[in-house]
Amino acid sequence: MNPTADLTASIGKGKGRGRTNWVWRLSILAMAGIVSYTAVSFWSLDQRLSDMRRDATELQQQLEARQRNGQELQKEINNLQTDAYVEKVAREQLGLIKPGEIRYLTGQNAKTPGGASSKTAP
Repeated sequence: MNPTADLTASIGKGKGRGRTNWVWRLSILAMAGIVSYTAVSFWSLDQRLSDMRRDATELQQQLEARQRNGQELQKEINNLQTDAYVEKVAREQLGLIKPGEIRYLTGQNAKTPGGASSKTAP
């Protein structure tokens, strides 16, 4: 009896073929699973990247808005420290006048900034 002939005969009859098909199918199924997992992972990462880009754009816009606001506040601080602004507040809100100036109040209900009615000077 020839062992090679028996092997050749069994392959031809399909005895060893079932085991080969099962391994082949299992390999294909495993590869399909790996490809599917990889595709889902890449899709998930792409979604996260897209979200991060959108967040970065929003943060950049917020940063620019806050920088503009900071510049406006700095201008206001600089303006508040000028003598002209201090004089304006003293005159309009506190009712102060410079020495030698005379304040004229007009209207029936003219009041001083303190809330008291003005009276004409004697």
